[in-house]
This record gives sequence, structure tokens and C-alpha cells, in this order.
Amino acid sequence: MVAGLLTEIKAEKRRPRKNRIKEIIDALDANDRKEFIAALDDHSIAGIAIVRVMQRRGFKLTETMVSNHRRGVYVAG
Repeated sequence: MVAGLLTEIKAEKRRPRKNRIKEIIDALDANDRKEFIAALDDHSIAGIAIVRVMQRRGFKLTETMVSNHRRGVYVAG
């Protein structure tokens, strides 16, 4: 007998989200790290502005990642 859809969904293991923001923070020097975190915490700064600057500096980042970070989607780790 095949399990019901709900049972199958509940049994699906949750994959942890890759925390790209943390990876970027870890790759920055102390001053840039401090300023990047300040920018993320300052909701008057548009997420796309953060993304564009970080992409110019060679980091892969999306507006969704910034938004997820700001909403607390990523678990500290």
C-alpha cells in the first residue's frame, strides 16, 4: 500500500538552508564585516543595493538571501 500524500510530506527530511550570508561574513575582513552586517541590519537600505555592491565585489548574493536573513530564516550557526 502506498502511503498517503500527507504522510509522505511529513516524512520528508528538511534540508538545512545554506547560509550564504554567513559565508560572506566569514570571508570579509573585520571592517567590511562590520559594515556589511550594519547594512543588513539597516532596513532603510534596499536589499538590491546590498546585492549589487556585493556582486561587484565578487560575492554571489541575491535579494531573496538578504530578505531571508532580515526575516530570520537562517538559523545562527
